[in-house]
Amino acid sequence: MEVTTYPLFDHPLDTLALATKMAEVAEQQRLDLGTVHVLAEVAVNGKTAGIAWKPPYRVDITDAVKAGANTVSIKVVNLWPNRLIGDMQPWAAKVAFAPNSTYTANSPLMPSGLMGPVAVDLLTEIQ
Repeated sequence: MEVTTYPLFDHPLDTLALATKMAEVAEQQRLDLGTVHVLAEVAVNGKTAGIAWKPPYRVDITDAVKAGANTVSIKVVNLWPNRLIGDMQPWAAKVAFAPNSTYTANSPLMPSGLMGPVAVDLLTEIQ
């Protein structure tokens, strides 16, 4: 298989656009999320395409994508410690509770969220 990669999401409100020819030629379209801390659910055009929970953070979007403009939604879930540390800040209104937390207001935050880079991989059979 040959993989052609197209960078995506240069700004936060980017949408996925696949030219008709690209969508027809590619046997598989895959969304590569780059680095994710910790889990991401991908939906394309309102249809859940998959959940990425370990590297490489890639989701097959072939069945959900169409030629032209597509709406991509990426929901990211991270770990609980950042919420607990945030709640311990002097200015914060508490949201969470953990009776035996080892975290303090000065604990370092863990990497969190969609770090990217996000790209679309078009896979085609090599003749």
